[in-house]
Amino acid sequence: MKKLTAIILALVMLTALCACGSKTDPQATADPQTVEYPLVCVSKETVKADLDGDGKEDEIYVDTTVADPNAEPRITALKINGTDFTQSLYAAGFYSNSPDEKNFVITDVDAADGRLEIALMDYGPSDDNVTDFFRWDGKAVAYIGQVSGLAYYSTQAGKTGTDLSFDGKGTVGAYVRLSVLQTWFAACDYRVGDDGKFAVVPQQLYYPLGNNTYPVTALKDVYVYAKNDLGSAKSVLKTGGALTITATDNAEWVLCKNEDGADCWLHLSSDGQMIDTPDGAHYSGDVLDGLVFAD
Repeated sequence: MKKLTAIILALVMLTALCACGSKTDPQATADPQTVEYPLVCVSKETVKADLDGDGKEDEIYVDTTVADPNAEPRITALKINGTDFTQSLYAAGFYSNSPDEKNFVITDVDAADGRLEIALMDYGPSDDNVTDFFRWDGKAVAYIGQVSGLAYYSTQAGKTGTDLSFDGKGTVGAYVRLSVLQTWFAACDYRVGDDGKFAVVPQQLYYPLGNNTYPVTALKDVYVYAKNDLGSAKSVLKTGGALTITATDNAEWVLCKNEDGADCWLHLSSDGQMIDTPDGAHYSGDVLDGLVFAD
């Protein structure tokens, strides 16, 4: 009987030990910490991340302070696993003007490719904010181009946030400065093209940021088309007539609304800066009052 009791006690103790063993330290069984991208990093501090998807962490050191204030505004360093790739970045077409000297970003443009990207932000020559992206393949850093806007607002600017959105499927939502008629910007998507660089995904029409519209007045007679087709019906908007500009194809047509609220189109020629009028094409600023021009 004593022997049986001892056996039962031993079994109870063994069961208790197993139960305790199943309650392992939570830190040991917790899933690896999920990093949310974009990850904001501090310049001149080493960051560890698996850039090329080989299962090993890479050491990333980026110093975005300007190397020589009296020369070109080049960043000081971009190093991966101790190797400095700064000069090769500039040789590949990267250009810096007014780099964010406090922060850089690591992000994941396409979760399916197993790679991360390094993003460097620049305030541009006149607040033309841009973000430049780079990829590491385990041997070299490739420059994959530029997107308008900042991947992260520096605390230096007094706020936090981002101009860009990442869907994790290769698309970056941002904006583009339009190249016709006036100085204006439109929302757009960017994707890496066949040349390995980011490019704007073409749209039929580009609508100004914030759904802005531009009321304008004709400074001289101007042709107005019923459709974005030179073969469509056209009429003459007389000097003093009003239009509201709403969108453009960023090539040769500008969508407007007339005073009755109906859609109509202006035709552009000569690199998008000239508007068709009864006496030939004239510079947009000489044809319409109310356009925006800024550098």
